[in-house]
Amino acid sequence: MNEPTSIDKIYTTDFSKLESLFDLHRDPRGLWSEEDYPDLWRHQLKAPLETDLGAGPETIRTAFNGACEAGGSVPRTFGELFDQADPSVALLQVVKEYGKHQRSRADHGNTDALPPEVSTMLYLVSVVVALVKCNERIGARHDAGLRKGLDWALDQAWLDTPTRALLTRARGELD
Repeated sequence: MNEPTSIDKIYTTDFSKLESLFDLHRDPRGLWSEEDYPDLWRHQLKAPLETDLGAGPETIRTAFNGACEAGGSVPRTFGELFDQADPSVALLQVVKEYGKHQRSRADHGNTDALPPEVSTMLYLVSVVVALVKCNERIGARHDAGLRKGLDWALDQAWLDTPTRALLTRARGELD
């Protein structure tokens, strides 16, 4: 008995599966699995700030350019910003807004947005870095809301060790 050819397989394929590949209005959360999140997070930490923030919506682009013009050393990547001993609060604010923007885009079905979990982590880490390293609040106004976010973040198995340590430190400071 001969193996079916590729052309024969087309006629026996579930067309709903093929159709989903071309559905531009499909929920983007189905594009990524939790197994992808460690790689996506590492990629985001290595992503150039200028590429993501400089190409974002006008409000984010303008805030990014203003933060860069304010002086000081501008880190190249998200990870470098988060690792600085005394990072720019203005840049952290822009990253927070970028995370919020990406989360909103994902929630509205934009397939090129970061997964909601990754964009939420980006938002939360920028808030925590500002609080822990700069003693500035740029996000959650109440400790209860921040605790809830930190508890969620620390429950994510895909989180890298340095970020987990930073979030654990912040969680301890809130107790």
